[in-house]
Amino acid sequence: MKHLLFILIVTTMVSCSTSTDEENAYVLSNSIEFSIVNTAGEDLLDSNNPNSIDIDNIRLYYEIDNEVIEIYDSHLEHPRHFFVFEHENEYRIRVSQNDSKDENRPITYIEWNETDTDTLQVEYDLTHNSLAQKKIWLNGEEIWNININDGPFLVLTK
Repeated sequence: MKHLLFILIVTTMVSCSTSTDEENAYVLSNSIEFSIVNTAGEDLLDSNNPNSIDIDNIRLYYEIDNEVIEIYDSHLEHPRHFFVFEHENEYRIRVSQNDSKDENRPITYIEWNETDTDTLQVEYDLTHNSLAQKKIWLNGEEIWNININDGPFLVLTK
């Protein structure tokens, strides 16, 4: 009987939690995907292409409080906040954008190599438990809007 009473007490305590998983969940939407091609339509993220971009040279920088900071977090699986992957018949790069809550339109710089850098800006919809992209600009031109486009994806010609 004592065993049954213990099970009932524990079950009641667990089921009477004051918060739900939904209340504790945090939604983070801060990435964008690119496929990158040259003017001939060749996939520049495919390492089998002799003209491909050397992903070891790609660097991300976030502008925070007017200071440009190179992003590298050694404890992460993708420490430079991007990764290249195969999607159907092409390669894509997924970039995690600056999600600073202190900036109006946080800026991310993608340095493809020493001479080619693109600028991303993003506008977020912030709530107490979410950060979701609303608009994205590439080099000052709006390229994505949550009300118009599906997931943030762009074919970039280099």
